[in-house]
Amino acid sequence: MIDLHIHSAFSGDGELSPEQILAQVYTSGLAYFSITDHNDIRHRESVEKALEEASRRQIGLAHYLPGVEINSLHEGLDVHVLAYGSTLDQEALRPLLTRLRASKEAQSLIRFERLRALGFTVNEQDITVLSGRRPIM
Repeated sequence: MIDLHIHSAFSGDGELSPEQILAQVYTSGLAYFSITDHNDIRHRESVEKALEEASRRQIGLAHYLPGVEINSLHEGLDVHVLAYGSTLDQEALRPLLTRLRASKEAQSLIRFERLRALGFTVNEQDITVLSGRRPIM
């Protein structure tokens, strides 16, 4: 089996840490996998360390394909581009991904303000505590 579109807790819609994902990959019998967080490659270091440790302990894990899901707009449409490969230049991607994450966070703050203007009681800190991370909607 193959799963090339997994989101970790680094992504706005993922819940598991990279280590928890690796545990599930191992027990599920996946042959190939990729973590493709939205606009984020911070999971890669954790995954690569865990895979090195598994290799030292001679635990057979699935093949890992580094990836990222880049959110964009094209002619007014929300487009998600999946990029894969060990040659992804992290240093070249970091400024773009940082800008995209900052933009998403700014959008979530605007959404909170719109909800408040409609009379909803929305507290960003409460949502952050409940979700375990900064809300990105």
